[in-house]
Amino acid sequence: MLYLTPYFRLTHEEHRALLALRNQEAILRYTPTQKEIAFNDHLAWVETLKNNDDTLYLALKKDQIMQGAIHANAIKSHTPSWGLFFNPTTSPLVTSAVALFFLDTLFNQYRACHVKSFVHVENSPALKFNERLGFKMRDTQPSSFCTMALSHEVWQMKKNSKLFQPILKTASQLTIRN
Repeated sequence: MLYLTPYFRLTHEEHRALLALRNQEAILRYTPTQKEIAFNDHLAWVETLKNNDDTLYLALKKDQIMQGAIHANAIKSHTPSWGLFFNPTTSPLVTSAVALFFLDTLFNQYRACHVKSFVHVENSPALKFNERLGFKMRDTQPSSFCTMALSHEVWQMKKNSKLFQPILKTASQLTIRN
């Protein structure tokens, strides 16, 4: 069974498993700081999420095993930015289903007009993943990150395409455990 849990509801063991994924070199090299996050720093930051209704940080577990995480910031702006990371062994069907579920949540529950993504220019799998979801390149400022955006209208067309129907079937089984 797949389910998403807010970071502030995770146990210490679950936080350790989440950080072990986040601090893997394959993930770390595409983060803005490219630095490992210490456990105590992570726990202190998670405390700030409890009273912040402008962010949504969710950990993904499958059969009690941590698979990754997905998040959005600036939800109230109606143009949130999102990000995600998964264990490299997580099935592409699962990662896609979680992404579709989360995007649908941002557009429908949080009334986003656009969703932004900041992707490291050398992270070609992430760039391709976002493009398949309908994200378009917005700018390529001279930095190591580019901005991509997905509009609500494009999302509705993508979501209703035949290609996404099997993935949406899996996404419909996801829940957020509060």
